[in-house]
Amino acid sequence: MATGASQTPNVIRANRRLKFIVKEPPNPQVEPEPEPEPEPEPEPEPEPEPEPEPRSPNQRGL
Repeated sequence: MATGASQTPNVIRANRRLKFIVKEPPNPQVEPEPEPEPEPEPEPEPEPEPEPEPRSPNQRGL
């Protein structure tokens, strides 16, 4: 069985590989689609107020 000390280089190698993946630039062949202009959203209708719920014993002075 391998000891923990001998596994350390493998862990460092894996960490380097992960850092490389993070720093890797995006694929140049895939061009990002231009984002469409956001349409102005119509104002939502005001929602009816919910009925007041009976106060639970956990809510103090709310």
